[in-house]
Amino acid sequence: KVTGNDVLKAILGVQQQEAPQSTYASIYTVAPIANTFKMNIKFTSFNKKGALNIGPYQGASASSGYRLVYQPGNETGLVLQRIVGNQVTQVGAYNDPINLEDGKVHELVWQRESTGKMRVYLDNQQLIIATDTQIQGNLDGWLNVNQGGSYVIREIKVVGL
Repeated sequence: KVTGNDVLKAILGVQQQEAPQSTYASIYTVAPIANTFKMNIKFTSFNKKGALNIGPYQGASASSGYRLVYQPGNETGLVLQRIVGNQVTQVGAYNDPINLEDGKVHELVWQRESTGKMRVYLDNQQLIIATDTQIQGNLDGWLNVNQGGSYVIREIKVVGL
């Protein structure tokens, strides 16, 4: 039997004494999201291992959507991706390392306009500008994936524009 607390502990990277830390955890929520949106996430990262993927999806299987990927310790610190089926396409990136493992709360802001233009800010500094119009129509939910990192997510807010 898995409780909600067990799921949150796995996603947030909290280790339980009786089980090893998972190298992959995901959580999603079904919620209608306009194709034009603004997302704010406040989080803390504690080690340079494991990417954090966040983004809206379309369809019951979440097989299409956009992902913003924080890659600690990587030469490309942030990547903005379009996912359609099994095809992942990079639509934008911040091509320098980003070091958020300082114990502080950091804020990512991601905006998508009706023209498909997307802007990504980290702690009020614009890092990515990209345009993609391949995914049309409203989105069906939000997905967070932790690929082995140690993160505390304090807040996620997504609003339609």
